[in-house]
Amino acid sequence: MSRAPQGPHLTMGLIDTAESYAGVMGKLIGEGKIRGWGQSQAAEDEVRRAHAVTPITAIQSEYSMMERMFEKDVLPACRELGIGFVPFSPLGAGFLSGQYTSRDTYTGDDVRRVITRFSKENMDANQPLLALLHRFAAEKNATPGLSAWKRHWENRMPQSRWTLSPPLQSCRSSAAWMA
Repeated sequence: MSRAPQGPHLTMGLIDTAESYAGVMGKLIGEGKIRGWGQSQAAEDEVRRAHAVTPITAIQSEYSMMERMFEKDVLPACRELGIGFVPFSPLGAGFLSGQYTSRDTYTGDDVRRVITRFSKENMDANQPLLALLHRFAAEKNATPGLSAWKRHWENRMPQSRWTLSPPLQSCRSSAAWMA
């Protein structure tokens, strides 16, 4: 699993460090042009350095059963610094929905064509996980995707700031999740 980029990075060649970017955001906040700002897929050191310049409102990162690398350092830093955490792709870019197989192909700008979990070899190797999700979903009269989402959030999300929202309307039987 790769880590988020660390150290200086380029933003259209204009800003080269997290601190520089935070300074620009602080100026925009001071001018009343924005109310808050955030980072995406940032490493802990970038979060801390940028937050020291201008407080960060939220960090957005992929977070699911398939992608948990931010649990070790970024989530604790967010909790410590009072920064919101906005997870994206809670179903692992659709992998945990159970709708994709090793026979599927991805073309054009479909991001799954470059995500290693969608390679034929990894899809085949991860079939036991998908089978388990299907069994769990059947027990709860829900979809595999909803089962993965609920199971992950109940078992992983830090309880001090973030809480699990109520069952989704798409759940076939929300009463099953309340038990």
